[in-house]
Amino acid sequence: MPEVPITVIPFRYDLTDDDDPYLDLTGPETVARVLTPSHHLFSDLRYLLPVGGLTIRVREPLVTDTRNRTKNLGAVKKAQKLLDASDPTGYWSNGYWMGLIGVDRSGAGGRAQVGAKISVADAFSPSVVAHEFGHNLRLWHAPCGGPSGVDKLFPQTSGTTGVWGYEWPIAGGNGRMVPPSTHDLMSYCSPEWISEYHYTKAMDELIASDPVVRSFAPEPTKSLLVSGGVAADGTPYLDPAFVVDATPDVPDAAGPYRLEGRRVDGNPLFSVAFEMPEISHGDGESVFVFALPVQPEWATELVSLILSGPSGGVELREGSESPTVMALDPQTGELRAILDDPAVIPSRPLTQRDFDRILPQPGLDVRVSRGLPPAEDWIR
Repeated sequence: MPEVPITVIPFRYDLTDDDDPYLDLTGPETVARVLTPSHHLFSDLRYLLPVGGLTIRVREPLVTDTRNRTKNLGAVKKAQKLLDASDPTGYWSNGYWMGLIGVDRSGAGGRAQVGAKISVADAFSPSVVAHEFGHNLRLWHAPCGGPSGVDKLFPQTSGTTGVWGYEWPIAGGNGRMVPPSTHDLMSYCSPEWISEYHYTKAMDELIASDPVVRSFAPEPTKSLLVSGGVAADGTPYLDPAFVVDATPDVPDAAGPYRLEGRRVDGNPLFSVAFEMPEISHGDGESVFVFALPVQPEWATELVSLILSGPSGGVELREGSESPTVMALDPQTGELRAILDDPAVIPSRPLTQRDFDRILPQPGLDVRVSRGLPPAEDWIR
């Protein structure tokens, strides 16, 4: 079976909070040493899903000011698309990306884009990590515990595995038989094991999308990083956009949503149609991130971005939104912070004192957008 590379991004919510749950797990200086492939957090992923082995890369913590899991998933997608100077072969860029989030009172363990390689998960739960990774492998829910997005072809209406399993002692188990009444990993019930149905589906997906076989060095280019999504009621939204060096990612399939960049006369500079990604546990929410290669005329002619879909549309202009701050490592391009909470980011022009207060360290490449990117960002 294929080896699975996972880039782990720990989330930090408050630079002044020494009781951050994630830091309780690792400690800020030891995170890379602790989160190895043999760590307990990855035990269910290793033993219940058909991976041939894990390789783990831990990035610097990503500072954010939202605990919305769908927004957190969008931040991981942004990080995956940005220039990665530390990955010249593309081995990690073509692998899986997982944000780890400390426990809070929301009750939401994680999110994943179904059939993609992006997820966020509870930093303390091996079962949540494996469950969300299962969604990346195109596994839907098993019917137990009331989940949405149930696989209608799942063979057991009770959401159980339906077959005997064996917990190998070398896998950290007790060398015991696992009865057919045990619930499938992709259900909301426990105890958990993996059904033959889901194991086979996961194996087929892993073989078809082997990241090592498909490894290549992505060619970054100056891109317009556009993100947005839909709220639980279907209302579309757009986040402030940025000009960054990123691996181009343009939607390649038609769908009911359309993203347009328009000139001052209302005529389009570009227009792309797409399907909104399917997000596990999103309750109707979704998020997208595109990296559109910048064309020479955009710097002077792009005056608005418009996202439209079945439930309406939204327009973004320079200065139309509250500020969003994005901070990158100037050497590697790594995303270190993304902040947009008005309680954290003042609406007035930001000063160095503001950046010292909200960012994890000095010397970062800081971008501020209030809708469309400011003029100076187009000519960096």
